[in-house]
Amino acid sequence: MSIADVAIRAGVSQATVSRVINDNNTVSQDMANRVRQAIRELHYQPTLRRRRHPATREPVAVLIVHQNQFHHYTSSCSFMLLGVEQALRDRQMDMILAHVGDADDLPQAVLSKQVSGLILIGHQPSQEVLSALEDIPTVWLTSHHDVSGDMLLSGNETVGRLAAEYLIEKGHKTLGVLNTLGPNPVVDLRCQYFTFVSESRGCTVRQYVSDRDAMFRETTKLDLDLFERQVAEQVTRMLADEQRPTGLFVPMDLQVAMVYRLLDKHGVKPGKQLQIVGTDDEKGALIGLNPRPATVNIGPVTMGRHAVEQLFRRVDHHEERRVRVTVEPQLIPGD
Repeated sequence: MSIADVAIRAGVSQATVSRVINDNNTVSQDMANRVRQAIRELHYQPTLRRRRHPATREPVAVLIVHQNQFHHYTSSCSFMLLGVEQALRDRQMDMILAHVGDADDLPQAVLSKQVSGLILIGHQPSQEVLSALEDIPTVWLTSHHDVSGDMLLSGNETVGRLAAEYLIEKGHKTLGVLNTLGPNPVVDLRCQYFTFVSESRGCTVRQYVSDRDAMFRETTKLDLDLFERQVAEQVTRMLADEQRPTGLFVPMDLQVAMVYRLLDKHGVKPGKQLQIVGTDDEKGALIGLNPRPATVNIGPVTMGRHAVEQLFRRVDHHEERRVRVTVEPQLIPGD
């Protein structure tokens, strides 16, 4: 017998059953009576929660809620988690980490609302997951398509602006955007602002953007060969363009490394015939590139720490208005 059985018998959510068991007075009297009746009928013996020191909080759950492989191939997510972990350690609190594709993947502590709050990473979670997370204080540690909840943003508009200004200051007049990562709020904003700033400064911007999604797909493993083939298609298009750019913006440094390799196959030397700027300061992807391209650091550790701070402003002060906090990105010049 479980809390789920009680919820079904009473016709309420598991969260409501948990609140009744833990004497939470936010449940209506009618619902509470139904839950207690179901408990008696099923002879359910709830496990009483361990009494904790008043100053001790429940853990914070960090949920990666998008079924794609991006977060396994970029250090930005790892550094965001490091920032969250550091901030929670300062508060002497624990962190629960889970990759959540559907509601069945949710940790039991989240289902029973035995968490102080949630920090969510992802772009397109299922409605089933979002419904299960209702009534828990939440901060999104990413841009996402749903506008609900507080957000910690990486300043994607500024990322695009910094990349454009860097290439313009180097004297480039014909610029390009190369991207195969598909529709995504992070990448979209970066590319849009790069184009806007460049064109407002009198530059021409050529677009080499795949209409297929190379990374954001529901698979258990990213097909890097397919990814590179799609990058190769756009590199070939760019090199065949009569208005070939001399400065190129490539959002996400993982793509930058592939572009370098593909340009070398065509006998094009990055840094001389084509100057590139990437994003996210992915040192693992950039360390072997010569010359090393410019990139934009989005401050992922700072983002993680601020996400925790905003979560507890929400928890402690019950703010009613949604809050969006942006961490200022920083351009890292190339060789």
